[in-house]
Amino acid sequence: MAKANKKYKDSLIRHIFNQPEKALQLYNAVTGKNLSANTPVEMKTIKTVLSSKQRNDLSFIVDGNLAVFIEHQSTINPNMPLRLLKYVSLFFEEYCSFGEALYRENLLHLPKPEFFMLYNGEKRLSANELKLSNSFLSLEKDEKPQMGVDKNSW
Repeated sequence: MAKANKKYKDSLIRHIFNQPEKALQLYNAVTGKNLSANTPVEMKTIKTVLSSKQRNDLSFIVDGNLAVFIEHQSTINPNMPLRLLKYVSLFFEEYCSFGEALYRENLLHLPKPEFFMLYNGEKRLSANELKLSNSFLSLEKDEKPQMGVDKNSW
């Protein structure tokens, strides 16, 4: 089997949907929503991930309060949730210009993230196959990882 040309595929998705009106149409299609054509959309695709030239396929802010991340895959990658975590972290770093802001007493307000993977591969994908929690060691069945600080840890 020939190896996929990842640069070609991700640049095609980016080329087709990297305009606000097209990104909104894609968002409406994958969510079943019908946001109006005049809903504000701001393109925010991450250009550089760490020191590599890798970048996410598509990300944008809808109506100022929703950050949408869309990745296209033709093969199943069990590390996709971890990649999305990296992308959302970098996205919020750029969005907030973190720097000293992380250490101030004011809460940073962030757009709610939504993640989508467009998959057109041949292998069947199960509903629970691509979860970040699958990467965590020692996680008990049905245990939800703690992703914040709760009052019991003070």
